[in-house]
Amino acid sequence: MNLSHLTNQALLLDTKSLSHRERHLTTQILWHLREIDKRRLYSDLKYSSLWDYVTQELGYSAGTAHRRITAARALEEMPELETKLNQGDLNLSDIATVLKEFKDRPIAKKREVFKDIEDKTPQETKAIIEAHTGLKQKITIQIDEETMKLIQELKALKPHEKDVLKPALETAIHQAKQQRFKQLKAPRLQMEVKSARSIRRHVFSRDQHQCKNCGSTHALEIDHIQAKSLGGSNAPDNLRILCRSCNQRARIRMGLQRPHRPRSSVAT
Repeated sequence: MNLSHLTNQALLLDTKSLSHRERHLTTQILWHLREIDKRRLYSDLKYSSLWDYVTQELGYSAGTAHRRITAARALEEMPELETKLNQGDLNLSDIATVLKEFKDRPIAKKREVFKDIEDKTPQETKAIIEAHTGLKQKITIQIDEETMKLIQELKALKPHEKDVLKPALETAIHQAKQQRFKQLKAPRLQMEVKSARSIRRHVFSRDQHQCKNCGSTHALEIDHIQAKSLGGSNAPDNLRILCRSCNQRARIRMGLQRPHRPRSSVAT
């Protein structure tokens, strides 16, 4: 594009106008990504996650995709961020950083930090975030490589759980107590559990431990082809393996699960 014909004033005005339009376009993309995520529409295109859709279908780089997905999901609970982005008071990097550092903190705390870093330089933003996290206590535990691999595998199996270690430890302790004190289950219950587990193993083996829709091996679930609420049975021929996203998308298409609608009002 040759812009040499523009006067200095016209060039500056055009650039400012384009920048303003770019910010508004970005927030529109965020809302579209949020709605696609809620409807799990990427499953229809054989993608196992919104991440795969954004990086492969839309062609965003890893960093760009991360910032947009993070901000898109944040808009649902904090829609006022749209105004801050449109006005240039915050940017996508600011939002991604705050949500990473304060992911387990209340929304009120996140809003407080966002307000404090509005229209600040990167250096000022870093200092403010460090000040807010200064009182945050951290405990460091050294673990070997084999244990880390086990933790990562557990997280992959339960991707939507924030804390997978505590429930796993609680389960292990409960099982150890049962074994030690011989708290055995009733025979009938044992047979029912054994039968259910046998069917589960059969279905996973038959479907080769991967989603029948997109081929993903992440967050796999057993899905009823004909929903139980519509008369479907637990027979193996009515069961299939789907990843969580494809399972949710299937329920939406059957009218059994409706995505939440985005909020209509935007706080200023």
